[in-house]
Amino acid sequence: MLDRTEGPQVKALTSFPLLKAHTQKLSNGLPLHFLKSGSQDVVKIELVYNAGNYYEPLSGLAFLATKMLNEGTKSLTSKALAEKIAYYGASIELYPGNDKVSVSLIALTKHLPYLLPVINEMLKDSMFPEENFENLKRIQSQQLLVNLEKTSYQAAGLFKKNIFGENHPYGYFLDLETINKLSLSDTQAYYNGKIRENSFEIIASGMINDGVIKDIDRIFGIEKMKFPTSITIKKEARGSGKNKIVWPKEDSSQCSIRVGRKLFTRNHPDYIKFLVLCEVLGGYFGSRLMKNIREEKGLTYGIYSQTVSMINEGFFVIGTDVKKELVAQALEEIYKEIEKLKTELIGQDELETVRNYMLGSYMGSLNTPFQLAEKFKTIHYAGLNYDFYNKYTDTIKKITASELQQLAEKYFDSTSLIEVVAG
Repeated sequence: MLDRTEGPQVKALTSFPLLKAHTQKLSNGLPLHFLKSGSQDVVKIELVYNAGNYYEPLSGLAFLATKMLNEGTKSLTSKALAEKIAYYGASIELYPGNDKVSVSLIALTKHLPYLLPVINEMLKDSMFPEENFENLKRIQSQQLLVNLEKTSYQAAGLFKKNIFGENHPYGYFLDLETINKLSLSDTQAYYNGKIRENSFEIIASGMINDGVIKDIDRIFGIEKMKFPTSITIKKEARGSGKNKIVWPKEDSSQCSIRVGRKLFTRNHPDYIKFLVLCEVLGGYFGSRLMKNIREEKGLTYGIYSQTVSMINEGFFVIGTDVKKELVAQALEEIYKEIEKLKTELIGQDELETVRNYMLGSYMGSLNTPFQLAEKFKTIHYAGLNYDFYNKYTDTIKKITASELQQLAEKYFDSTSLIEVVAG
């Protein structure tokens, strides 16, 4: 009989098996990356374009062009399109991101022959009905009016704007004037140039077999594609030069705080080490910021620190919401915790807890085919290979308290930190 008075035996994680993606070309040269995994007869087919915010001539075009893809094609109205997807129990996700635009289909394998032509028609023959376009703009304007009243939305937007600059694709956030200025003709032109006539990559995961690959090639491998010789676009990030930004809102009882700085991408030699430092500070429920500002001081329900890496830039941010009268105290405690990391070595027990948490979280992110595909996308878009994950686990296991203190001294200089308070 199990003795419940004794805890389970603790074993160190030593092995991190990771199923790797395979790559082959379709008949027309388009790259197909696929992961054969899973016991359920479900697949995810994702088509990825270099068409995100980073490539748009006018802010908001990538968003509107992507969202218009399911508003009707030459043979299907938006309603008929939605009904057809629902009939097969499938789902479609349209994601306009900072660097990429992706269209994802999740469906049963046996339904792919009926659904892949629909996706292809969305990408190649979207009609952009003017009434639907204007309705989409109205919906986005209404949602934006709600968001603009939220201190968290304002704080996040002002933080990125002051790190990258309001004209940088990572720095702007939509406002009503921007949405109203965008025309149907501009949006269609962006769709034609960046999606309809552009090459793309396909990432397939789940129960992939030869039949699935043939279905993909039959639909997407026929048309002759134009492959751009170079997609390198370098846009300079220019911050505002301000270290303290305040956005007042008289009728708000709370304030949103953001503290952080521009950082680096996954390619930087300090990236993985900094992730460990960020975890110690505010990356999990037992972190220093949570213990101090939530548990001991009771100033907030939650506080976090996060490292965000896009393809071309990255940043570090601390975020929380507190009552207006507690802003000064919360900021004081945030800076105290940052200063401790610069002046005091992290204890071995605390460091071991963070190691175990990060390694356990990593293992937990390898459970499904779709998660494995995300792991591939992370390194693929960054120009890295699977060695990155070996370095990731190895660094977490071996990093020392002294190394983390040196990182804190290097990247937590007070003159480099930007502070935003909205509310």
